[in-house]
Amino acid sequence: MASAFICEECPRALDCIVCVKPIQVKPGTGRHQILCSEECSRQRRNQLSAARMRRSRPPPREWVCRQCSAPYSAVESKAKICAACANAKAQRTRGENSRARKQCVCEQCGGGFTQGSRSSKQTGVRQRFCSNGCRADSIRHWPSRSVWFVSCAGCNALFASSAKSRRYCRPGCGSTALPSTRTCKDCAVPMTVEAWVTRCDGCKRKSKVKARRRTREQMRMSGQLAALRKARKLRLRGVTVETVNPIAVFDRDKWRCQLCGVKTPRKLRGKNQPTSPELDHILPLAVGGEHSYRNTQCACRSCNLAKSSKPLGQTRLFG
Repeated sequence: MASAFICEECPRALDCIVCVKPIQVKPGTGRHQILCSEECSRQRRNQLSAARMRRSRPPPREWVCRQCSAPYSAVESKAKICAACANAKAQRTRGENSRARKQCVCEQCGGGFTQGSRSSKQTGVRQRFCSNGCRADSIRHWPSRSVWFVSCAGCNALFASSAKSRRYCRPGCGSTALPSTRTCKDCAVPMTVEAWVTRCDGCKRKSKVKARRRTREQMRMSGQLAALRKARKLRLRGVTVETVNPIAVFDRDKWRCQLCGVKTPRKLRGKNQPTSPELDHILPLAVGGEHSYRNTQCACRSCNLAKSSKPLGQTRLFG
């Protein structure tokens, strides 16, 4: 065991400032020691921390409790009551809350239970069941939807339905419904028809013709009608055919002739002008070319007439 640490200025042994025991010299250290162990170092740090807190905290003041009129000391007192009165008030509050929570009865099993810590005033929902099991049992026994007994408008049979507005017992029964007198929605002519009919026969035919014309006009404006006609003619000739939309080809080629590079405006489509855009086959159909996106390109009318049936241009790998 090493000898006690000796002061360099006076010939006396130094003691620990915490436990007042002689300090033993640690081998290999020549520092001036004032603490003997790690435990004393920890206690010394706590003492210094407490001293700093006491210096930073303002001194306590003398107060008088407004309930029991007893003097007490505190740095700050918002409630103006002493610690004993505050503890008594907290116990009374806990007792009142516990008595209020014990008055609940489970709606499923009828047993009593203690209400949760959060009251119904805070959550807005009253606690109805004592456990999750009772809550699940109450959900299982919920009544099903209301069932209505309705007389069928087609066969006059009585059937059960969840919707009161249902008229027929099955989908096929609507065709046997009794006819009724009503007016046509388009021409206002009186007619005696089934309940689901809204137009007379003449207006039905007219609406079908209008819809067919409207669809055909939309196909013509988009170029789909011309593409279908071209594909049909080529199929009759035994050529490899793909339904090609000329507008899609012109959009792909940026409305520019792929032979001379001149612009082919969209407004000249279908007109007899030198720069009118036309669909050209790179490998002509007359020499065995196919009608597909990769074998077609945009060409102006003058280049298309000059090319005739000569293969000009580069066939694309992809359409």
